[in-house]
Amino acid sequence: MEGLRTYLITPILNVLRFHKFKIFFVFFLTLIFYILFFPYYQLSGLIEAQISKASRGQTQVSFSDLSLSVIPFGISAQNISIYTPQMPSALFIEKAYIRPSIAALLRFKKGGILTAENIFGGNLTFNFSDLGQGTSKNKESEMVQLTAKFDQIDLGKFASWYKAPFSTGGKLSGNFDFKIDNKAFEQPLGTFQFVGSKVQLPSSIKVMQMDLLLPEGEFKKIDFKGRMANGQLTIAESIFGLPSDVMNGKVKGNMGLAFSSQGGRLTPRPSQYDFSLDLNLDKSTEQKIGTLISTVLLSGKGGKSPTVDGGARYLLNLKGFPGSNPSIEPIASF
Repeated sequence: MEGLRTYLITPILNVLRFHKFKIFFVFFLTLIFYILFFPYYQLSGLIEAQISKASRGQTQVSFSDLSLSVIPFGISAQNISIYTPQMPSALFIEKAYIRPSIAALLRFKKGGILTAENIFGGNLTFNFSDLGQGTSKNKESEMVQLTAKFDQIDLGKFASWYKAPFSTGGKLSGNFDFKIDNKAFEQPLGTFQFVGSKVQLPSSIKVMQMDLLLPEGEFKKIDFKGRMANGQLTIAESIFGLPSDVMNGKVKGNMGLAFSSQGGRLTPRPSQYDFSLDLNLDKSTEQKIGTLISTVLLSGKGGKSPTVDGGARYLLNLKGFPGSNPSIEPIASF
């Protein structure tokens, strides 16, 4: 052992002791080269081809101006286009940053932050963390934590991308924080909140297989919040519109929403819902759709009271299952 130390370890220690500044300088120059001079743009085609190959041509990604930063450490790209068969159309992001989590890497786990600029006209920050096994202690469970914050998303651009059967507009901001088991041994657990401004009303909505024509107008404010737990989606008391809008109100309730794993993908299974609705219509809106609500949806059961401005207030309860007509009943209070 003494001979090994003399002829092998001691020279290495001497190099580190007497030439540490030279070693640091070489490392520093290498780092500067990779940051400033490495042709990352030439990697774009290679990365795009590898993504297409790995997905068997199902996922198409293109981008430009790939670059590396040290503080904070991460990769950025511009003019990103993403398309998969599950998307209604290609998704465009003006600029995106990906920063891996150093703490996660040290624990040999996945994790990081994605920041997207100008996605549907707004910004998005998405945080991903690998949690390992959940409380079920199932060895095959894959718990992850997904946290996101989005700001000033243009609903008109989103509806156009989604190819929605109606047009709308306005801005949407919000956040969510969920713990999800990719293998569905445990149901998602978390909270969410969406806040919108100047949200334009669609021209009509389908209720009980009928097109209910809506007045022209907008919700100056919407604020929806809720949580997911034990396969149940719960909407806390949330508002849509202000008293000065053509219609406004509050909603709360719950719906069964369990997830199962099929073919490696999480699939939602919605079930029975139960929502309470406090709906207020101004005079002109009441004249347009009030009779339909009272006679067709409520079948003359009541649930309506006049307001001082000539409009009406409706207190309703809606129960049913997705895909079938709801049971609509009047309620005494919200």
